[in-house]
Amino acid sequence: MARKTVRCADCGFLSLLPPEEFRGKTSAMGIDFYGDCTKFGREGATQERHKNPQRFTCRRLQWSTDFPKELTPSQIFNLIKQERECLFFMLYQPGYTPDEHRELQREKTNQRTLLRASILGAVIGASAAILAQLIWALFSS
Repeated sequence: MARKTVRCADCGFLSLLPPEEFRGKTSAMGIDFYGDCTKFGREGATQERHKNPQRFTCRRLQWSTDFPKELTPSQIFNLIKQERECLFFMLYQPGYTPDEHRELQREKTNQRTLLRASILGAVIGASAAILAQLIWALFSS
């Protein structure tokens, strides 16, 4: 079975690294550079209008967080628009930051886990009830 290919430009985890001078300090300062693609016009960012495309990164860390300086902006945009396989892809939802997309993905995973646990519990309960009736019927005759 072939896996579906996706584009980073369509993913909710596409974001921007903070400038060098802010790296490691952003959370203490209350600055969210990772949300740049959402707050400052994601459409412009992914359509070759961004001033510094070398700062693009995957918030799920599925590819290098720093593009080499020798890549031209058009090469970088081609890379993020290139079809690839990614297990963590989540379709971009307007208005959500990359961290909010991660939280949405976590909630979706939790819902699936709860559903599976509920189904498994129901199957085990039904099996135990049938087994109890069979044992009762076997020993009561």
